Amino acid sequence: MLQFLPSVFTEGLLNPNEYCYTMPPDLIGALTTGISLATAICLLWILYHGLCVFPKFHQSINFQILSKSAFGQWILAQGKVIKGDKSGNLLNLTGSNIDVSQGKDDAMEFVKTKTALEEKLQRLLIQEKIFKDIRSSFDPEKFFQTAVNQIGEAFKVDRCLVHIYLESPTPHIPLVAEYKRPEITEPWVIDVPVIGNPHVVRILSQDAAIVCHDVDKEPLLKGALHLCHQVGLKSMVGVRTSYQGKPNGMIGIHQYHYPRQWLDEEISLLEAVAGQLGIAIAQANLLTMERQRRIELDWHNKQLSEEIRIRQYTEEALRKSEQRWQLVLNGNNDGIYDWDITTGYAFLSTRIKTMLGYEDSDLINHVDTWRNLLHPEDFQRVIASQKAYLEKKSPQYLVEYRLRCKDGNYKWILARGQALWDETGKA
Repeated sequence: MLQFLPSVFTEGLLNPNEYCYTMPPDLIGALTTGISLATAICLLWILYHGLCVFPKFHQSINFQILSKSAFGQWILAQGKVIKGDKSGNLLNLTGSNIDVSQGKDDAMEFVKTKTALEEKLQRLLIQEKIFKDIRSSFDPEKFFQTAVNQIGEAFKVDRCLVHIYLESPTPHIPLVAEYKRPEITEPWVIDVPVIGNPHVVRILSQDAAIVCHDVDKEPLLKGALHLCHQVGLKSMVGVRTSYQGKPNGMIGIHQYHYPRQWLDEEISLLEAVAGQLGIAIAQANLLTMERQRRIELDWHNKQLSEEIRIRQYTEEALRKSEQRWQLVLNGNNDGIYDWDITTGYAFLSTRIKTMLGYEDSDLINHVDTWRNLLHPEDFQRVIASQKAYLEKKSPQYLVEYRLRCKDGNYKWILARGQALWDETGKA
């Protein structure tokens, strides 16, 4: 059996959709009796195309045959029609073959290496673009959507979901961004649980991606197959995002309609993207916390500024009030007495002190100072009158008593007063 292998057509001479076929052994035997294998192959190729009607046609082809040792050999076969009649019958054909295996193997290895490098470069470019877009903004809404769009387009998936992981009050993974193909109109509305979900728990427990080529064969999804079938999910890859070994999110890429065999290169790329996204999420969280702290600090500063303003206003109003009060005191010949019953502080005006012959600094502003100046014979009467008024048993406070002067003599004083009571009736 002589077979044209698919590698024959890599030279662009034959169309594999038209000429990849197997020749019957008896036809080969009939046409190649007494000639070399290479000449026979040229003859078959020329006969198939009817090239013998062109007596001076010369053509070369590259093809691969298998020797008895099962090692592949590349042969360059050249054939030339020497003579043919007008009816299309071949009268004379000459041909030659050359072993070109070494050159072909080197070329194929070069192409294979080049293709691998180009694919790796493409993955690096995709990875760098995703990283750059993620790092371009620390606004969570923007970089989440940017990241999910880039991942979805790079992996050519039907849907890509990005979740953040919140540990309290109970572990949950709210959806923060979604990519879907244009033909998918329905947004993702399923609230994926963490508790009781072994698939999500496994994803969140490690940095390595959890790969599922076929959801129907994944033990971790056994309890969630009804949800997978509901949305038409056939294959998926899930990987956590993390920072300093702790999960802070999750990426999921979905393939619908048919199971997809995820490549190692795709999985590695997704894990790298997840690592960068985890760092970005952590930085965004820190930035959000810093912004919140600044907002709170600004609020406290405004509150403090307002309190300072009110206090300054109050102090200024009090200062002016004291100025007016001092003017009243200075313009009044009466001595003024102001007693804070709660603290015992008793303001004695300068006038009341000079009336008794004291300097302003001689007497301490306290109720005990006033009591110590009372004449012993008046003390009980004055205290009883004061108590009756404060307990509202007397309609007014009006009493005469003697106070000791600085020279030791006593002077009669007429005291009048007005008390203030709180809502409980306490003065």
